Amino acid sequence: SLFEQDSSDLIKEIYGVQKSQTEDSAGAQAGKPTKQKTVSQQFKIQLASLIEMVEKTDPHYIRCLKPNDAAKPMLMTRKRLTMQLRYGGVLEAVRVARMGYPIRLDHVG
Repeated sequence: SLFEQDSSDLIKEIYGVQKSQTEDSAGAQAGKPTKQKTVSQQFKIQLASLIEMVEKTDPHYIRCLKPNDAAKPMLMTRKRLTMQLRYGGVLEAVRVARMGYPIRLDHVG
């Protein structure tokens, strides 16, 4: 085939992997009619994959603050920063933490 004869080793390798996967899936389903997955089945598989990925992560959140609306260096607008912290929930989280409640809970799968 054209891909097998390509001068690029990368193209040859990709084509070989794709060809072997196609042959494997065709051999596994020999004699069986192929069924299309429904949208619901695809969603269920994707959701399970996403949940698995989230359970493997250790999320950290970074909140970026815009120091001023003029985009000028070395200029901070206190009112603008306070609004961003309030609307982002940071001030409320600090208030709750000061009251002694836990604000970081481990993600349990």
